[in-house]
Amino acid sequence: MGGDRGGRDTLIAAPTGSGKTLAAFLWAINELVSAAADGTLKEETSVVYVSPLKALGNDIHKNLAQPLAAIRKLAADEGTPLPEIRMAVRSGDTPAAERNLMVRRPPHILITTPESLYILLTAERSRAFLRTARAVIVDEIHAVAGTSGGPTLR
Repeated sequence: MGGDRGGRDTLIAAPTGSGKTLAAFLWAINELVSAAADGTLKEETSVVYVSPLKALGNDIHKNLAQPLAAIRKLAADEGTPLPEIRMAVRSGDTPAAERNLMVRRPPHILITTPESLYILLTAERSRAFLRTARAVIVDEIHAVAGTSGGPTLR
């Protein structure tokens, strides 16, 4: 994403409920909103969020939808409408039609599980839309590092 971030990796370690996920997403959302505001928001996936559980991924999607909608509303109220920052959840439950849409019109933020990420990385069409990702947020890494989903993160 834009700015002078140096492309460095960041590890956020803090107690449960302290805002680690929010901290990671705030930077990413700021970058996406800035790009939308200056007309440089590309039709590509910029952020991949990996959750060990489908339910957590669905919660993240729900919890991001409200602030993104509020940001768009504020911008429109100020006379500077923003294009939509699209999100999508990709899990084992994602219908084929939605999976195909993600390839044709990639979400800016993709929310997935380690198992689904592995599938995405092994399929050429989906791997192509993941090439543009500038940030990968791996939540609860300790929950997947030693499991069958863990090798996809190594």
